[in-house]
Amino acid sequence: MTVNKMSAKDVPAAAALDRLLFSAECWTEQDFYDSLNDPTRLFWVACEGETILGCCGLQTVFEDGDVLTVGVHPDHRRKGVGSALMREIPVTGTLALSRLILKAMLEDRITLCQVSIPSTSVVGLASA
Repeated sequence: MTVNKMSAKDVPAAAALDRLLFSAECWTEQDFYDSLNDPTRLFWVACEGETILGCCGLQTVFEDGDVLTVGVHPDHRRKGVGSALMREIPVTGTLALSRLILKAMLEDRITLCQVSIPSTSVVGLASA
């Protein structure tokens, strides 16, 4: 498995994965394309060959990083894909984040991907 910054060629598969995972609240292809052109947003994809296993998006606001979305295909869960995606946040580019804001919801339960991020604290958790 490799984790790379999302490119335009990844958008159709990432949007299809988001539709599968989040149906009505999913990101559209246009949302992903717009985000690729937004300097405050970064997206990554986890791949095996040409197959996208998962994707993750982050928006930066000053020193804060707001995790916009994290999704892993149901056939590849519990294999470290989500953790691999989250580990990319502090090592990509020149991000100088002081904290990550993560809101994770799954069937009315708070879900937290535990990732060791030096000098960063996860500060925002909420359930639906």
